[in-house]
Amino acid sequence: HGLRPDDSAPAALWHHWQHVWTILAASEDEEERVRKRRGIDPMVWFVRRQLWFVHCRPWRARARTLQELVARATAYAPVDDAEEACAAALSRLTERGEVEAAGTGLRLTSRGLTACDADELEVDRNLLARWPAWDEREIERLRGIVGRLNRRLLELIQPVRGGTDA
Repeated sequence: HGLRPDDSAPAALWHHWQHVWTILAASEDEEERVRKRRGIDPMVWFVRRQLWFVHCRPWRARARTLQELVARATAYAPVDDAEEACAAALSRLTERGEVEAAGTGLRLTSRGLTACDADELEVDRNLLARWPAWDEREIERLRGIVGRLNRRLLELIQPVRGGTDA
């Protein structure tokens, strides 16, 4: 259920990273739970999810072609014959009508999007159900941190955007 150390210590940044990595691990645990419940092969899940990012979380999109999927798979974990494994996963997804060729890459079909949307919704719902309850002091502190972060990010992008509108 995560690690919530006393963050008043001088190592507050370290505690922040502990929180971030705990949340990431919990999210991956939920992904694995949903994947197993659905009976989806790990590589099929990986490929479908990478293509789902293109549609629904473009800031996380890293792969639109077989070669990019292979590179992403091997960067994430050691995979025996990654090209064959990714190609086989794509073949299964194509046979199920969930993936199709699109221009110079691949994309999920409406069937693939619907299936992946349902899985991602369940992952998010399960993850948020385990979220710790924060007291008002913690919520106000978080609001302050997020507010300072947002203001600083707006300051940084102003020269790029050429103005003060955000």
